[in-house]
Amino acid sequence: MAMCIVPLFFVVYQRDLDRCSSLAGCNIITGVEKSAHTAAQHGAIVRAFATWNDARSTTPAVADQPVRIIAAQGGGLYTAYHTAYYLAHKADTDPVFADSIFAISGVSGGSVGAAAYWAVRASEQCKDAVPPTTCHRDGVNEVLARDYLSPVVATMLFRDVPDGIIPYTAAINQRTDRGYLLENLLQKAL
Repeated sequence: MAMCIVPLFFVVYQRDLDRCSSLAGCNIITGVEKSAHTAAQHGAIVRAFATWNDARSTTPAVADQPVRIIAAQGGGLYTAYHTAYYLAHKADTDPVFADSIFAISGVSGGSVGAAAYWAVRASEQCKDAVPPTTCHRDGVNEVLARDYLSPVVATMLFRDVPDGIIPYTAAINQRTDRGYLLENLLQKAL
């Protein structure tokens, strides 16, 4: 009996939608109108790209490189390390790699890794290093070699759990959750 109900549910679900549903795999977004805010954001991105592309076209070695947009997946500190290390390795071995990156987008650990790499790059500690080098990789290793897990787990067990039972953080008007702690630890390391 249960075997008959499940297919029937999907048939009824599909029939009720006037367009393709997400279950069908076509992912049509309906009813989204372009607002002035969205248009302004789009214009800002177009202007930023034009400015960036004009600046990179002045250097022939960089102008010949493809435009790179990096997407880093999530996966905690494991992904953070591998994202940062990959970007650092490419920067250490290819002198124009970093200049060909227009944007980096990341989720969870990927965004932490991208931020760690970009912080090392922005510090200009590797400015005078001649590829091939290990300068960016050494900088990334220094940032991500710290223990970020233990303080976060301790905060979860000894602050977040008691705060879930008796919400004292609202009374003291101070953020003490583990996300805030991780953010502060990374900010100090970068």
